Amino acid sequence: MTRKFRATLTTALSLALGLAAAQGFAPGNAHADGLTEALTGGQMNADIRYRYENVDESTNPDKANASTLRSRLAYKTGDYQGLRLFVEFQNVMQIDGDHYDDGNGRGGTYPTVADPEGSEVNQAYVSYERMENLTVRVGNQRIKLDNDRHIGNVGWRQNEQTYEGALVSYRPMEALTVNYARLWNVNTVTGANIDATDSNVLNVNYWMEDIGSVSGYLYQIDTNGAGIASFQTMGLRFDGRIPLNEQLQVLATAEYATQSEYMSSGRDDAGYMALEAGAVYNGFFGKLGYESMEEADLTAVNPTGFITPLATNHAFNGWADQVSGGLNGLTDTWAALGHNSERIQAMLVYHTFGANASGAQDPGSELDLQVSYEVGDTYTVAAKYAAFTDDTLAANDVTKMWLMGTMKF
Repeated sequence: MTRKFRATLTTALSLALGLAAAQGFAPGNAHADGLTEALTGGQMNADIRYRYENVDESTNPDKANASTLRSRLAYKTGDYQGLRLFVEFQNVMQIDGDHYDDGNGRGGTYPTVADPEGSEVNQAYVSYERMENLTVRVGNQRIKLDNDRHIGNVGWRQNEQTYEGALVSYRPMEALTVNYARLWNVNTVTGANIDATDSNVLNVNYWMEDIGSVSGYLYQIDTNGAGIASFQTMGLRFDGRIPLNEQLQVLATAEYATQSEYMSSGRDDAGYMALEAGAVYNGFFGKLGYESMEEADLTAVNPTGFITPLATNHAFNGWADQVSGGLNGLTDTWAALGHNSERIQAMLVYHTFGANASGAQDPGSELDLQVSYEVGDTYTVAAKYAAFTDDTLAANDVTKMWLMGTMKF
């Protein structure tokens, strides 16, 4: 348990006791009985996720074979005057030895599969939900905003990304939600910490029935020397889903953002744009998309280009995780076909990647395929495949394959 996490947990417990006192709690009276009942009458749940991941890089004679098992056990107390405690324990273990680089250097020359072994408290927070339209969480927690493009939990990895801080969600009206978080630390998927002490996360979402939603956001991320220049991202997103009849829906998404320095980091300004269009018919869907991240200004003190270090990046720009924004920027033109039913989900995606910087080589292209099947409410099995073709001088073609099974109870 890091010093930062201990401070977070202490703050959370102090808040809980303070709010309990404000509600009239005193040991030995009826409130004490209510508190005991809340602590012992909560809900427990658990899940187990096994995954096999194979990585084949054309320039590396060693192939990664990662066989890992993630186990989680969580407990949420009952309600006491609007207060609840939530704690989630997690263990990730290797099933078949060190046949991959776990992202922390363990695994030698094998390709990287960022699923290190370890046991930890994945989440631990106090929540306050006295009013129906207000929720406050203080502690180590999962935060997912919009489509996870800028702030996400990287839930694909066995050890997800979590955030230590205070999150306030306020809904002044049914269609409007305001989320604000003050962050202290980010726990990454490899177990490394980003000291985010002066970070602010603000997201305002307005839902329009039969049209979609509009989000405005401001993310000020202070990285405190974690190898990433502190940055501020400000943007606007429209996510449309318009029903034409009971079978047919039209999809349309547009997003624009700018990124600039924060906390005098000296990084350059860069822009972001995403456009999507598609349709859903009786569960079958087709989409076309374009995404652009602006390249770096090499005259800046910290030339960086548009970056998304806290996003669930695996969900974007190809599942092989071979391209991202940065110095040369990035364009991603993609098409997707798929089908979602009550039990079966399937998707095929093709990406063509380009570089925004003049004279830079285009990264290449990628083909992705995924199929999953839910067995009742307890079991899910899935298979996934990604093939990246490298068009740069490095010529490192990469294929990845996953087999996964999940059990929830």
